[in-house]
Amino acid sequence: MKTTLVTLITILLFTGKIFSQEEMETVFSKSYACEYRQHYDSAIAMLRNGNIDNNYEVNLRLGWLHYHSLS
Repeated sequence: MKTTLVTLITILLFTGKIFSQEEMETVFSKSYACEYRQHYDSAIAMLRNGNIDNNYEVNLRLGWLHYHSLS
């Protein structure tokens, strides 16, 4: 019983991580597409509305986009 519960919890944790990674890839992809068209405000909005926890990559990308939106 204990091993079944531990296995189930482990699977749920890894599955949640995969879904959040796929979501992050989708949001970043849309953000890159907006940047390519020089729509920096839209690229920033994609990242902010992507329901991704603030992390290093998101903050780095936001800084890059804000820098380009000012130039």
